[in-house]
Amino acid sequence: MMPLDQEPTATPATDSGTSPVPASGTQPDDGSGGPPGTPRGALPSGVSDPAEVSRQRDEYYERLLRTAAEFDNYRKRVERERREYTEYATVELIKELLPLLDDLERAVAAEAGAGGPEAIRKGIELIHRRLLDVLARRGVAVIDPVGADFDPHLHEAVARV
Repeated sequence: MMPLDQEPTATPATDSGTSPVPASGTQPDDGSGGPPGTPRGALPSGVSDPAEVSRQRDEYYERLLRTAAEFDNYRKRVERERREYTEYATVELIKELLPLLDDLERAVAAEAGAGGPEAIRKGIELIHRRLLDVLARRGVAVIDPVGADFDPHLHEAVARV
């Protein structure tokens, strides 16, 4: 039997690259946390002080907790930034659409007798052009699908015939 404060001895590795043969009295990995072949209760090689092992364990645990907290903070920050960006983009689009809403309200309130139906039509065409300009600034382009073959990258299927 070997005292617990002594390091286990092992036979050196052979030239074939195999691992050293464990010293007598050792078992395969026993779940004790040490390297395979280390007797139960023995300290890992290179460490002779149980306090040092305990300190290293505590240091690694603290590092794990710190890393987990940093990752959680990162995840929360990215989610908050995504939400803020979405809100900002929505506000900017609404700012561009509000003048068009004002123009539509004026067109609805206009009397047909003031300039006739032709004036109302011209006003609605102006609103239509302004809406297309807003959409174009946002990257929306008109695609003329009439007579074109179905392209799943450009078109969206509504029904299957």
